[in-house]
Amino acid sequence: MEVQEAIRRRRSIRRYTEERVTHEQLQTILESAIWAPSGGNIQAWLFVAVTDERMIRDIKAFAPGMFGLPPALVVACADLERARARGGRLGAEVLTICDLSMACQNMMLVACSLGLGSCVVRSFNQTAVSRLLGLPASIRPELLVTLGTPARIPPAPPRRPLEEVVHWERFGSAGSREGR
Repeated sequence: MEVQEAIRRRRSIRRYTEERVTHEQLQTILESAIWAPSGGNIQAWLFVAVTDERMIRDIKAFAPGMFGLPPALVVACADLERARARGGRLGAEVLTICDLSMACQNMMLVACSLGLGSCVVRSFNQTAVSRLLGLPASIRPELLVTLGTPARIPPAPPRRPLEEVVHWERFGSAGSREGR
């Protein structure tokens, strides 16, 4: 699948079939995460792949943003010790969430290319999820990525046209760049 096609086809999937996500699929998805850009090449990310239904149910109990019961999920975490050591306060407070967001986008695009659905979730109790996963204090869960075979694929939501959101060279110069 071409990158542009995956970008346009990817949807936030909130309901999944019971079909399992294979270990090989998860490996491929996680491999894509570590190739995301990282500010200062800090790579202060850690990922916890969860396929145990009971653990997923326990996490879901503390994640109001997670609908349905996905067959798999990835908990994207910030390694705060590594972030502070290599990037200072900026690394720990800003770069980690940016880096994790890009890593999660990579995972979601690769999941799409494998015929899987995904949804990134930020609405969850970080303390409860940390405890459930046995995370040390220096590791903070930031995002959940649910994964599975979509029960249904929603249509693409409308997008604002480029002319409405792109400005060329300076603010207020929206519109096509052709003829400039």
